[in-house]
Amino acid sequence: MFAPQFPNVKWILPHAPERKITLNGGMQMPGWYDIFSLTDRNSKLDEKGILQSVDEIKKLVKGELELGISENRIVVGGFSQGGALTLTSAIMFDTKLGGFFSLSGYLPLIKSLEQISKRVNIETPIFMSHGENDMVVQLKWSQLSYTALTSEYVSPYFLQRMGHDANQETLTNLMTFLKDILG
Repeated sequence: MFAPQFPNVKWILPHAPERKITLNGGMQMPGWYDIFSLTDRNSKLDEKGILQSVDEIKKLVKGELELGISENRIVVGGFSQGGALTLTSAIMFDTKLGGFFSLSGYLPLIKSLEQISKRVNIETPIFMSHGENDMVVQLKWSQLSYTALTSEYVSPYFLQRMGHDANQETLTNLMTFLKDILG
């Protein structure tokens, strides 16, 4: 759906590494960081895993910059944990990028926002989409993230029309967002 609309875009779609996820009984599965609870926002948080994964995303971006890709032509995005990493990256990157998008994500380090924010991407557009019927990532987590980001960052675009997925309307709106950035 996206590739024909953006013939001059290189798509890099990293996959989370296999790791033990406590929430799933310690089962080995793809995950950018460990998850301890989907209901308790104050539960233990795998900050180390989150920061390590943000560093991996930074390395990917750095590699593209070294290839000569302009900063304003790089957009970082993700779904669920990938969306959580995206929002964390938006506040932690020390390079101003073209944009960020998070689908069914949230800002896991919201309590550390003031301490970890580099404030470089304050004027960078952020697209957020979250389903009002999301049974995996609570809507209120996304709404709290949205509120925290709009206090300093460019107002994200926020939808509430699905579960833990991305419907056609969301993808169409995301495509419009990307066209505004990438032309």
